[in-house]
Amino acid sequence: ARTARELKKIARDKEREVRAKELQLRRAQKARDRAVATSKKARDKQNIPKRKASSSQKSKKSKGGGDAGSQSGGASASSAAQPTTKTTMRGRNIKLPKKFE
Repeated sequence: ARTARELKKIARDKEREVRAKELQLRRAQKARDRAVATSKKARDKQNIPKRKASSSQKSKKSKGGGDAGSQSGGASASSAAQPTTKTTMRGRNIKLPKKFE
């Protein structure tokens, strides 16, 4: 003895309940995924340092004497084999004047 309107309303209510149930399940799944991601992120964050450690400074070369043969003025075998350019401590090449060659 129900009218067509009442039957349609009952069908709509059932559909609404089904959609609400699906929405509830999706929200619960999303909350679980979010919790898993948060815990993973927290675990990973513990292994990441706040800042990078500074690299150790290179030890400076001592400004000690060079080849003993060239200082004394004696022509040694190693000084004859050296090229005419001299390299500074910074790595730049200097062409020596003729009187110092």
